[in-house]
Amino acid sequence: LIFDLEDSVINEDKEIARSNFKKINYHSPISHAVRINPIQSQDFEKDLELINTFNNNYDRIVIPKIGNRDELDAYIKILPTDKPLEIQIESCRSVINLKEIASHPKVESLSFGPLDFLADLGAPVFSAREWSKEIRNLLTHTLSQIIVAGHAYDKYVYDGPTTILEDEYLIQDTQLAFNLGADGKWLIHPSQIEKFQEIFLNADEKLLDEKEFTQGSIKRNSEMFDAASLRISDNRK
Repeated sequence: LIFDLEDSVINEDKEIARSNFKKINYHSPISHAVRINPIQSQDFEKDLELINTFNNNYDRIVIPKIGNRDELDAYIKILPTDKPLEIQIESCRSVINLKEIASHPKVESLSFGPLDFLADLGAPVFSAREWSKEIRNLLTHTLSQIIVAGHAYDKYVYDGPTTILEDEYLIQDTQLAFNLGADGKWLIHPSQIEKFQEIFLNADEKLLDEKEFTQGSIKRNSEMFDAASLRISDNRK
């Protein structure tokens, strides 16, 4: 669960959000994270005081709008040292600097922020319903870059949210993220949980069995499978 202090909260309600954060009764097996406001914002210092004071109310810190390692290090110098960091990749600079962000030892995971990315890119699309095939291809390519960079350094990678709440859009986006190798996906509404679980959490079958590979490779339905295929099959567990 991510408690948001940033973009889903208007400026006039930031204090209300921080007040609500103080009331968290954290006795749950579910991991809790808090998304803070950017370091250059007027709310950052208040967020910093809040998360230092209420250190037991969360497990991880989500940092938005990181562009490079230097910006990340600026946070690390002043954030609580005992909390893993989840970094949002939301800008052209962050995509260009994926390697240096993903390789940072304090980073536990990367998450794609498609809306901020499109805004930074200058794409003239307001609603996800307006996304053309070209825009969707671009977002797929960018997500795959994030997954490659994250997994190269043994970090979790999560797709960003599907903002259209109709099932068909969520299923399409979730299946794509799953097939690309993402470890999960941000959900923004309770109605999205069940469909997400059907794709990600129920896909625990192992399609190939190591016992089949007595001679290095096998043929099944006129297709060759070898040790690499077995490793791919293991990803379904």
